[in-house]
Amino acid sequence: MKKFTDYEVWSLLTVAAEQLVVSGKKSNPSISALCRHANISRAHLYASFPHLLEKIRAPKLKKMQCSLSERIKILEFENNTLKRNNAALAQACMELKLSVLKIEQEMNKPRRIKKLSP
Repeated sequence: MKKFTDYEVWSLLTVAAEQLVVSGKKSNPSISALCRHANISRAHLYASFPHLLEKIRAPKLKKMQCSLSERIKILEFENNTLKRNNAALAQACMELKLSVLKIEQEMNKPRRIKKLSP
């Protein structure tokens, strides 16, 4: 089961709220409606993300909507974070490959067998 970050949960709830408002189903969606639409367990939201509930309960849609420039900044930040994480993982992968090669070379070296004296 995937663990969601605050940002991922907030993004799912924001998109769900926008879709519900745009579709005309709800002008001020409830937490239950948002969770159902975003495929997030309401119990999980209450247990793991209580701070997000405060944001939802405040003037709901006004707090949840952000401008296009804010979204672009958030996505750029997230993209840069992913790039750094990817670079760190690639570095770790290369170091592990190097370690495996060293171990394989050690294993393939001819060894002297010591004879035990009787």
